[in-house]
Amino acid sequence: GLSYFKIGNYSQAVEHFKKCILIDNTHPFAYNNLAFLFNMHMIYKETLNICRQAKEFNRYGHNTHMHWAFAEFKEGNVVKAIKKIRKGVQKQPKNADNWVVWGLILRSAGKYKSAKHKFEKALKLDSMHETAKRNSFWLKTLSTSTIFYLQMRN
Repeated sequence: GLSYFKIGNYSQAVEHFKKCILIDNTHPFAYNNLAFLFNMHMIYKETLNICRQAKEFNRYGHNTHMHWAFAEFKEGNVVKAIKKIRKGVQKQPKNADNWVVWGLILRSAGKYKSAKHKFEKALKLDSMHETAKRNSFWLKTLSTSTIFYLQMRN
């Protein structure tokens, strides 16, 4: 699956990751990679399905929380998304992407100060993370009155 992913043949990558799961339904990386691919192609319902399968077959070893949170968020389930990303951060606190996803969810929910903290945490882990840099900068440029106005609108 990874070989196909690296050359951009995503449909073959999906098929091979699915075959991997058929061989070993507890394989955490196959689920993680499938969830990533489904999110990448905005097939969020499939992401949610594969994450649920990961949890069912490998309750403690799966590593799909970040993708699960992102899909929940994109499906409009902000509370579920925050719950999932918290688990992801607990499981992998040194993964900058976890913190970025949490920041994006919070920013979209109008929780700008909390979002800024998450982006800053991501930048401490990976100072070159483009999404964290861009969002952190945007949030730093907002004045207190602008943040208050935006939060009142939400």
